[in-house]
Parts: sequence; C-alpha cells; structure tokens
Amino acid sequence: MFLQKKQYESSGSLSKLAWRRLLKDKLAVGSMGMIAVAVVISVLGYLITPDQSPYANQQYLELTTKKPGFSVAMLMVRKNEAAQKSSIFHTLLYGKTNDYTLIPFSRYHFCGANIVVEEFTGSANYKGLEKTFSLADVVFPVSISRSGIRVVGNRLTFYDVDNRLQSQSISELQQTIVQKISFKSGFY
Repeated sequence: MFLQKKQYESSGSLSKLAWRRLLKDKLAVGSMGMIAVAVVISVLGYLITPDQSPYANQQYLELTTKKPGFSVAMLMVRKNEAAQKSSIFHTLLYGKTNDYTLIPFSRYHFCGANIVVEEFTGSANYKGLEKTFSLADVVFPVSISRSGIRVVGNRLTFYDVDNRLQSQSISELQQTIVQKISFKSGFY
C-alpha cells in the first residue's frame, strides 16, 4: 500500500492540452486569424494590388484631388516594346511592368487613321490638351526602326516590334480601341 504506484488517466499530450486551452480563448483565436490574414496579404503582395507596377509607381496626377470611388475613362496606348514575360515568383517580388500607357481623357473622336483624345484635367473650367495617336500605335507595339505606318486604302500597314508586317483595317482598329477603353476608379 505504501509503495504502490498511482494510476493516472491521460487526457492527451501536452500540445493537445495547450491547443484545447488556446481554442477556448476567443481573443487568441481572433488574433491568430488576423496574423494569418496579414501573412497571406504580405506573401501575395503584387498579385492582389490594383497597381502591379514595380514599386507601385503608376501615378495619375490629374486624379490625385478626386475623392475615392471617382471613375474616369482611360485610353490604353500600347508601348512600342516587346511584352515582357516574367514568372509568378518574379511578379510576387518585383511586380510587373505594364505593356500599356494609360491616359485619362474626357472626350475622344476618330479622325481618319488617328484617334484624338482630350486629356482629363480634373477641372470643368479648363479644357485639356488634345493628343493625337495613330490607331495602329494604340493597339500594336509598332517598330520604330522600320518604316512608319502607311495608309493603303482603308487599311494601315506597319511593322510590329517583332518585325512582322501587319495590315489591319481602320474600322477593325477603331472597334478594338473602343472595346479597350477602360474606366478606372478607386484610390489614386
């Protein structure tokens, strides 16, 4: 009786007991959830931000004084360089460059083989500058080293940055541009 071993009932390992006790504490569980969300956001980084440019540096100074939720039409003008391919890991760490230059505008019209846009100024009292772009230069990355864009009848003929001869009708290019006009809104 004096030297008998006592019998203990095991209710699990120490780690199981610790988890059970931790899960009963609502504040601790909520804190773990917040930490998990912060970790997911920090890991995904550039993949979930609206501005995926390197250093999140895509700025539109005309829109800085506007309130959040404001939207404006943007013309997407293709940069005259080959599209850059990057892996998902490179994009996660450094972001990716945009293949387009976005120009906020208030009005546009087509003039032959060109599109003329009135830049958005942010003020109803001040009329923006008009900029003219070739339809082919808006849709395609046009080669600067080869001969320029030629109008042949109702078609534009030009070389792209891969030195391939392209020929597109003006009406097709106009439809493509109208479909590509985007409306940006949110925080700027």
